[in-house]
Amino acid sequence: MRFLSKNKVPVFLLLLSLLTCGWAGIEIYVLEHRADQKVKEWESKQLQKAIQIPQNRTRATEKTAEENKKKAHANIGKGNVIGLLELPVSDKKLPIIEGTDERSLSEGIGHYEGTALPGEKDNAVLAGHRDTVFKKLGEVKKGDLIRIETESGVYQYKVSDYKIVDSDDTTVIMPSDKSMVTLITCYPFHFVGPAPKRYILYAELERQGENL
Repeated sequence: MRFLSKNKVPVFLLLLSLLTCGWAGIEIYVLEHRADQKVKEWESKQLQKAIQIPQNRTRATEKTAEENKKKAHANIGKGNVIGLLELPVSDKKLPIIEGTDERSLSEGIGHYEGTALPGEKDNAVLAGHRDTVFKKLGEVKKGDLIRIETESGVYQYKVSDYKIVDSDDTTVIMPSDKSMVTLITCYPFHFVGPAPKRYILYAELERQGENL
């Protein structure tokens, strides 16, 4: 068996590094493309519903909050798009997918099953990959506004705090007596390999309405 000569080793390592970076770039592109497709699916679905609204606007607006909540819960099912999220540091809409399994996280932001839905009085816990949907999460500051759209309405959350915890810290998904969202991603953002920490961002509901 021949071994690489000393002067060829650096070239081999350089090529290996380029191939690794290239593959990582392709993988990120594919994941972001999946997220974009989920956003288009959601927007198409909402457009179809808007077309079906009766011309009698008064009758259409008589729907109660409870009815809207039932609609939102009816849409829940692992892998389903349950809403869209917009961060102030990006002009992209990000799909919220029910579930935090590998497939759900490969298509968008995962909603922890069993936690509240956005807009409800409790803690809605959302997780996403640090190199795709939440790659700019570290740029979000206290006081920034996060917009979330679901079947039950449009909600605006104000960032109240953030912290860094160990990867096995489960206190971040505890219930709350407030209407809030908790966003979770791996940390450090540019760590090579499985990240040892988690970046946690908290935001509390400030207001809601279709015109947000």
